[in-house]
Amino acid sequence: MHAGLRPRGGVVSALVNAIRVLRCFSKQEPELRLTEISRRLGLSKSNTHRIVSILAEEGLLYRDPGSGRYRLGLGLFELGARALRSVDLGPLPLPVMSELWRRTGETVLLGVLEADEVVYIQRIESPRLLRISHAGNPRAPIHCTGTGKAILAWRSEAEIARVIRRGLPAYTERTITDPERFRRHLAEVRRLGYAVSDQEREVGTRSVAAPVRDATGAVVAALTVAAPAQRLPRAQIPALAALVMDAARRLSEQLRLRAQRQEDEPPLLIPPGARERA
Repeated sequence: MHAGLRPRGGVVSALVNAIRVLRCFSKQEPELRLTEISRRLGLSKSNTHRIVSILAEEGLLYRDPGSGRYRLGLGLFELGARALRSVDLGPLPLPVMSELWRRTGETVLLGVLEADEVVYIQRIESPRLLRISHAGNPRAPIHCTGTGKAILAWRSEAEIARVIRRGLPAYTERTITDPERFRRHLAEVRRLGYAVSDQEREVGTRSVAAPVRDATGAVVAALTVAAPAQRLPRAQIPALAALVMDAARRLSEQLRLRAQRQEDEPPLLIPPGARERA
């Protein structure tokens, strides 16, 4: 860690404060002055200046030389891109998602779990004026989203218990907040092969999600279609679920075939003596 970044609380406190600085920025307030950051976090101006200076040096913040305001730097974009590449789904989902989008006309999402949250790594927005958009909100809770439940249902009992221990807060009157009822709900998801969020995260929205499996059969992601409740009545959910499950199966098969091709690739042959010459 940079030598100048050592406030009273030590290295851990310095790291926490740096993270708090980054989280100050939002879609509504993409640029902030040093004094605004200092005031919001309750830090001294000198301490705040040390933190933002180091973040700027590392490319995680950018200071506009004209206005003196700070905004998030492209270094964060680079780190985010690395994180997405670590999921290792590559470009495979896009054709499957595009076809599902054409057949439904609704928003199609691909999500994974990270740190007990859903992270949407790819999406295709509905072309309709009234639609469910996740463009400005790539993260979501697990327990009240179709994506989260479609992944969690196939995870270990220990992981399910950890999510429950963290709490099942109510987002709407329909959110499942009782632990035993939530466990039964996940069992039903496994039985059906898909998950539904029926206005559990937000009133007026419904989503249907199905698990995506890697070459080993482990559930690594979920494919989801989200729509306004008025355009997705409950009677139509089974038909939509069939489309989503079929798309998820095809994507899973593509992941299996890709892994098989990689295993079948011949090893790189090194000419005799090459190691010695190197």
